[in-house]
Amino acid sequence: MKSLIMLIIIVVFLLIGVSTVTAQNSPFYKMQQINGNEKWFFNRTEYSIFNNKENPRKEQLNPEDALFKSGESSFANFNNERWTLKFPYPTDTYLIDLEGTDNFVISTGIKLFSFYTLFSDLIWTTNKGIDWNIKHFANDTIVTALEMKQNSIWLVGSRMNADYGFVFKSTDFAYSWVEQLSIDSFLPLYLNFFDNNKGIVLTQKSENSQQLFKIFSTTDGGNNWAEKSSAINGSTEGLNANHFSSIDSGWICIRDFNNMYKILRTTDGGINWETQLTDTLDELSYIKFYDSKYGFAIGEKAIYPTSNNLILYSTTNGGINWQSNEIISDDFYSIFGYDLFFQNNFTFWLAVSDGYEAKIYKTTDGGVTLTELSQIEEIDLQLGKIKFISETRGWLVADGGSIYYTTDGGYTWTAKSRSITKDDLIDVDFVDSNNGWLASEDNSIFRTTDGGENWNVIYSDTASRNLINIDFTSLQSGNSIYKFYDYSTFTYSGIIGKTQNGGNDWQFTNYDSCGFNDLFFADQYSGWIVGEKDFNLIIYKSSDSENNWQQQTNMNLNNGPELETVHFYNDQIGFAVGNFGTILKTTNGGNYWQVAWGNFDPNQLWIHYNLTGVFLRSSNDCWVYGNKYSSGAYTNLIAHTTNQGLTWDTLTFSGQYGTGQIIFRGNTEGYCLGYKNYVTFDGGITWSLLAYPYSISKMFFTNQNNGWAVGYGGRIFKFYDSNTSIQENNKMLPVHFYLSQNYPNPFNPSTKISWQSPVGSHQTLKIYDVLGNEVATLVNEYKPAGSYEVEWDASKYSSGVYFYQLRTGNFVETKKMILMR
Repeated sequence: MKSLIMLIIIVVFLLIGVSTVTAQNSPFYKMQQINGNEKWFFNRTEYSIFNNKENPRKEQLNPEDALFKSGESSFANFNNERWTLKFPYPTDTYLIDLEGTDNFVISTGIKLFSFYTLFSDLIWTTNKGIDWNIKHFANDTIVTALEMKQNSIWLVGSRMNADYGFVFKSTDFAYSWVEQLSIDSFLPLYLNFFDNNKGIVLTQKSENSQQLFKIFSTTDGGNNWAEKSSAINGSTEGLNANHFSSIDSGWICIRDFNNMYKILRTTDGGINWETQLTDTLDELSYIKFYDSKYGFAIGEKAIYPTSNNLILYSTTNGGINWQSNEIISDDFYSIFGYDLFFQNNFTFWLAVSDGYEAKIYKTTDGGVTLTELSQIEEIDLQLGKIKFISETRGWLVADGGSIYYTTDGGYTWTAKSRSITKDDLIDVDFVDSNNGWLASEDNSIFRTTDGGENWNVIYSDTASRNLINIDFTSLQSGNSIYKFYDYSTFTYSGIIGKTQNGGNDWQFTNYDSCGFNDLFFADQYSGWIVGEKDFNLIIYKSSDSENNWQQQTNMNLNNGPELETVHFYNDQIGFAVGNFGTILKTTNGGNYWQVAWGNFDPNQLWIHYNLTGVFLRSSNDCWVYGNKYSSGAYTNLIAHTTNQGLTWDTLTFSGQYGTGQIIFRGNTEGYCLGYKNYVTFDGGITWSLLAYPYSISKMFFTNQNNGWAVGYGGRIFKFYDSNTSIQENNKMLPVHFYLSQNYPNPFNPSTKISWQSPVGSHQTLKIYDVLGNEVATLVNEYKPAGSYEVEWDASKYSSGVYFYQLRTGNFVETKKMILMR
């Protein structure tokens, strides 16, 4: 099995080399244009400039330009800090590497949120995972490896849209970085430092069935690098794994076009390579050496047609001879990554993931026998890294931002990341800024009473039916719809749920032959459900707070239409849309519905589209979203009317399978959700590809200032617009937490630190040295909302770097300052 992360990096690297969108010299986040190449307007198209790589990087990259804001993860985000990933915490990326000590742990992860776009997160903790700091890298900037020796940290990565790699170094525990090496055209895959001075970087490029390598080595901690080049000729498909035990000695696993695997070794730093293990069908995708003699290669056993058996190749003489041992047989449904960590040349831990859980093994005889120590459930697909910092204390990271910690040698593990669920979230609803509910695809309902900081499962439905939507009209009263498909009769049944105690208990009513698709309440009493019954559209309405529903229409349109979604501006005016371009409107609460195709012949336009989203900005202003498949391609449609459907303006553009919701936050900002998401900031005149938030299926705004987006893998994003001020007694109060940079800085002997808090809370402001030791407490008391300043007199402290940290409720932020005598 080829490493998933290496495959993603290489494939995207090659694709971006072929088709890259508008050139951006700065790695800061930029809104990509719709469809990758074009920015779409209603009634016209304005083409962007293609990046033909005529502007190669000429200046050294400032690492602070490649990194977004640092701080506690719930406040470090993209898109002008308006959208925040709340869960999983602290990140949802595929964590691929990990380094650390007793007091400091750092990890990096990669997130692929569209086929051409990746980014990385860098996270670290100074208190064993209680709190995490985070840095977001810019779009198309990824980090592939970390190394830490004493107080020095190195990372290696790539700017995918600029075709070059880099090495950054930090000496202040990840708070600031300098670039030490830039690499043009080659993709960095491997980084290793053997001590605080000696290190190596392996880079690769495939060209004409050759594997081209550039190997960079340093003997002074990365200040200077020596470059070596080599090529492996022949029909080689790719590099699967690599490891160096010193600057001169290294091994790689490669695969040819016949799916034969080889192990090659170099003893001169990568200039020449000799074959040690040749032409095995076992899918070797991992290699690691304890020293120059003892090493192991791991892969999946070649058993036709499929294999989930893990095989271990071991050597005690530097790879001259290899012995194979089938170490895990049929224990896994599938294998999604593995990693080992050495205690000595015969003792190591091995972690293996099957996409759902990870099993931890340990051997004391070089892999001849393995003892299963534990299982970690809810590993989200791919395993990243296992690392022990002592014989008993260790860490494991994986996909979906999963982080685990052990203090007993791997027998038990404690989660240091937080997630609500690994299942997809399908709906979100709030009745005010504090009280909200989530629905997941496994029929669970979650509730928060503190603005989304904490969520609890309040109801889990175990019946054989699918939860579709939830809609709450008060703290106690809520509604839900389910869909059940009977494979014996090939018919749907609809279920409507009602709760009168905030979702803890539900009463259900069945509706035979109904397939419900959407639920919407305009107020506490007026609600509608749309879907299909016996291959015709159907609409139900509720006019009281009980679970009483009346069918409004059974209008029989040709071609068996089905309504997908419904939206009302008030209790009278609403639109419902569905497949075959169905658009219905009502102006009397649904007592009468009429087709609203307006100025377009339905046979020429509407009938070809499956409409999945509808939203009314006012009683006359309505937006519709959908797509069609024709001649092997998908086309998306956005339609807009300002006169209740008498006339429509339409926008079509190349799309992908699956469109969903359309929603507006006020009159200017709107979102179209689906396989790819789009955003407008000018009232729908232009639409651009939305990069963040990503992997979402549903949005909800409690008002123009607060909102939520939920989606795949239990992702929850919170929206907050800090541009809206809050006034109390005619005095302007802060609208968000903020910790200012101290002034002066550098300082001698005193400096001032200021901060602001939008709410009253217990607050602490503490000073730490570079080792993480607390040296002073400046504030430790309750403070009301407001702005504050305190002075620190450092007369009795020595020169150096210090950090000050503000902690109030769930907000934590740390900044660096320098005392210079």
